[in-house]
Amino acid sequence: MRHTRIHLDRCARACGEARRWARNTLRDWPPPDGCPHGRADEDIVLVVSELVTNAVTHAVGPIRADLHRHPDGSIRVAVTDGGPAAFTHRPAAGPLAEHGRGLAIVAALAARHGRDTTPARPFHARSWAVLTPTR
Repeated sequence: MRHTRIHLDRCARACGEARRWARNTLRDWPPPDGCPHGRADEDIVLVVSELVTNAVTHAVGPIRADLHRHPDGSIRVAVTDGGPAAFTHRPAAGPLAEHGRGLAIVAALAARHGRDTTPARPFHARSWAVLTPTR
């Protein structure tokens, strides 16, 4: 298994830094047998970008992003943040909305995804997604 991590400040440039980090990491990791680089890598970069964007937009504190490549070729993306900045209801994105589709994009690209909180620190949250070579 391969693993890498980046720490990001919660600011506008974090999303671009995360995309560059993910793209460079995936380029440097040799793909597992039968899993060529290409569109799958761009899907992973997009998922990283969406999860980091959500952390920048909706959470507090610094952000940590992790990429794990498992022997079967699947990639787990995890973005950890300080938890929600405010507990507010966010309506579904309308057809003309500029925001609100990030998790729908993650759901479309990932085999599984979710959000966990750390029991010892209930406002320390991790959003994650698993992308498989076939999806």
